[in-house]
Amino acid sequence: MATTDRQATTLALAHALSAAERGLAVIPLSRTKLPALRSPHRDDGSPAAPCHGECGAFGHGVYDASTDPVRIRELFTAAPWATGYGIACGLPPHHLI
Repeated sequence: MATTDRQATTLALAHALSAAERGLAVIPLSRTKLPALRSPHRDDGSPAAPCHGECGAFGHGVYDASTDPVRIRELFTAAPWATGYGIACGLPPHHLI
């Protein structure tokens, strides 16, 4: 099973990088098609102003989306269980995945 998961992540990363080459910002997704990285602020209660990635940590969903290959590899390294990728569509702040 671990080999299959590793192959799925490698394949998802390869396809995500291919999409990024075409100018599409991507993030890693889990098997449930949700962002693979959980919010780093999930235990903070409800902050007055939600963080959209300004803290520098991964886990901000569509706000983590990037076309930078280095950043995409970092995202997939932080989420080795990722089995797919999402494409951030729409104009900020109305992103769709």
